[in-house]
Amino acid sequence: MPDHFTVPADPAGLDLQFRVAASLLDEFALSHTPADVLRELVQNEYDAGGTELMIDLSHDRLVVRGNGKMIDEAGWKRLSVMLGHGQISGGADRVELKVNGIGSKNFGLRSLFLIGDRLHTLSGGQRTILDRTKGTPPTPTAPGRCVRSGP
Repeated sequence: MPDHFTVPADPAGLDLQFRVAASLLDEFALSHTPADVLRELVQNEYDAGGTELMIDLSHDRLVVRGNGKMIDEAGWKRLSVMLGHGQISGGADRVELKVNGIGSKNFGLRSLFLIGDRLHTLSGGQRTILDRTKGTPPTPTAPGRCVRSGP
């Protein structure tokens, strides 16, 4: 191999980016059925210790309410990434697995992208948005405040 093709030993000087196309999330959602989405909603409520789940489907929205525990700090952190858990690509922080629950991989709620392009989550006076193409804010906000979802 010619010398001008040598790879630097330290990538710190390179302008590296971690980019993922929206098709990954689209294909994930399309691998689910409406029955899978319902199962994920029931599992989320069960994991939250809920005993009631109400699902209201209208022509322009799906509203899900339960009486389980409020989303905790770790849950909001899981909602700050579009898919998965572990080391956040391009960042220094991590999103840990959910413990003591059926769902743990941080995938289930994203199956709702089969039904719509934007997920609004409200709990304990806070809210966040997961937008299929724009992303999600890094932290939740109060419901009355504007949530910017993406660049």
